[in-house]
Amino acid sequence: MSINITSTDVISPSLLVAYRPIPIRAVPTVPYTPVYFDVYFNGTFYKTLTQYFPVDIGAMAYVCDIQDACQEYLRSTLPTVKVPLTAHALIRDTTGIASVQVKVRGATYSGGFLVPDTVIPIQATVTTAAVSGSGLFANTFTVVNATLQHLDYQDYSTHLENWSMRSNGTYPSYTLSHRPKKSYIERSNLISANYESGWLPVYLAAGIFTELGGTDTSTTFKLILQGADGTRYTLFDNGDTIYDNSIYYVPFGMKQLSQFSPFSTIPISNLSKYTVIISAVVNDTLRHLSTYQDIYISPTILQQTQFPYGKRVWFLNRLGVYEQVSFGTYDETFTTTSSAKETPYISSAMSVAKSYRTKGRLNARSNETGEISGVFSEDEVEWLKELMESTQTFIEWKGTQGQNDDIVPINIADSEITSVQYEGKFQYNIKIKYTMANEHFIVRS
Repeated sequence: MSINITSTDVISPSLLVAYRPIPIRAVPTVPYTPVYFDVYFNGTFYKTLTQYFPVDIGAMAYVCDIQDACQEYLRSTLPTVKVPLTAHALIRDTTGIASVQVKVRGATYSGGFLVPDTVIPIQATVTTAAVSGSGLFANTFTVVNATLQHLDYQDYSTHLENWSMRSNGTYPSYTLSHRPKKSYIERSNLISANYESGWLPVYLAAGIFTELGGTDTSTTFKLILQGADGTRYTLFDNGDTIYDNSIYYVPFGMKQLSQFSPFSTIPISNLSKYTVIISAVVNDTLRHLSTYQDIYISPTILQQTQFPYGKRVWFLNRLGVYEQVSFGTYDETFTTTSSAKETPYISSAMSVAKSYRTKGRLNARSNETGEISGVFSEDEVEWLKELMESTQTFIEWKGTQGQNDDIVPINIADSEITSVQYEGKFQYNIKIKYTMANEHFIVRS
């Protein structure tokens, strides 16, 4: 059967965010018949969205916003505390970004019945794969599990171009973070017991290796640590592959960097700052894609955020990736709630066991709550507003009972920002109250 759609949009730009409108416009051949928008992710049919009435009656144009489908499908990858060295030096986010295609079908009347255009696609089940259908489509585009604010530049690539910490103006690689380019670490955190974790999320744009002079969508790479004097130390060079149009987590925290075997040869204690670089091998030439983050090392504590006995918090930012930040002070509280029950004193015997009770406890619940605080600069406060509003937050946990260090989920209950003056400059104290996302399990009887 022919496709009864006369035209559909060409989606532009080709890189979009899931939490802003993604309208698809189509004009059917038969007026006032349903239009079916079949959404495909990474080439696989996901679902059909149906529009029954035109938005523009004069042009008989139907419009479907597919952002809800994108939000359902996309899930940001949570990096691990440990670097998966057996697999890769980087962690690739394969679930927070997808190639999207929308095929549009119309309908006709036959014998008084409405007949949708075929072939109708079929969703996947637990035991069967999805079946693609027919339809008119214009192009394929990429959607990222991210959002833009009302005052942001609404073209995602342009927004990244203005915010990203890029060391050159040619190669399209972007840091998916609004954090200031300079970060600080107190020198006592350079001993193994105090190593801080840190992953920097990076987007390698489509066609980046072609711009570098290559012909492929992937290439091998090296991971390099560079000191303040320009000396470079290769951390990872195993011939692994990176791909364009992809999101990667780059290790830059000492907890992660210390897992690479060459780390022991680096004079960490003598560094005043360092940065971590991805170097792509294109046509046998090493191309440094970007200098992503400068970590400045201070001999004294610059801010309360750098206390080695503080808490490290992970959060999902507005760009759809996870970041980490330290808070210097914290306080934890254990709370328990319950209700009472009463059992009548009834017994057929003259006496009852000494362990018998007439008053008891019902619905006992217990959990740990905490409060963390730290002092930050004005630039950091703007960035950390994303933590305060995030729905996905975690706190680092020191492994016990032979278990590895990990992260555990928390829910932010309340937060506030107050200004303080420090050495003639205004800084800001951020205080966050949270509860653990998993309560304690209690035996009832």
